[in-house]
Amino acid sequence: MEHEQNDIFYDEVVASDLAKFEKHYAVWKESTVRFHKLKQEDAILKFIERLESPEFVNPPSRVKILSEFKAEQKSIYDTRLSLL
Repeated sequence: MEHEQNDIFYDEVVASDLAKFEKHYAVWKESTVRFHKLKQEDAILKFIERLESPEFVNPPSRVKILSEFKAEQKSIYDTRLSLL
């Protein structure tokens, strides 16, 4: 009789511990997934911010080349006008 009660108690404790473990594991797994998603979203935002920065959109080297090109075009235009 006492042995059966101990077995029942042990089975209840094991079932309770298993339920607690499954609950805590599910919370941990969900938290881990949220953490990785936050990291990915942050990385994507930083990537987009860098792509939209002057380094790629309008780099100083391109601005310099375009200003030299415009100056050359203006010089040629002025030369043409002076010949007319």
